[in-house]
Amino acid sequence: MLMVQTIFGSLYGTVQTPPVHVMDNPQLTLSIGNTTVKVTYLGGYGTEQLFFQYTVEKGMLDEDGIEIGSEIELNGGTIKKMSGGVVNL
Repeated sequence: MLMVQTIFGSLYGTVQTPPVHVMDNPQLTLSIGNTTVKVTYLGGYGTEQLFFQYTVEKGMLDEDGIEIGSEIELNGGTIKKMSGGVVNL
């Protein structure tokens, strides 16, 4: 499950997972209007939530809602359960 909230022009997303071990910098993809952007992994190592952040640039507009990509991009890293198994995100 992915939850998104806006705070002072930044989007914060939370992905629900079992407690996980995160290596490197996974990313999410957002489509805002005609622009596709990468959302930065902010934290959540060892917890049940992974946090992502993107600061919306001035003038960006999406009249029918922001679209969130369906997968987390690992960027050569890994996300594994703290118990050692594979995480199905």
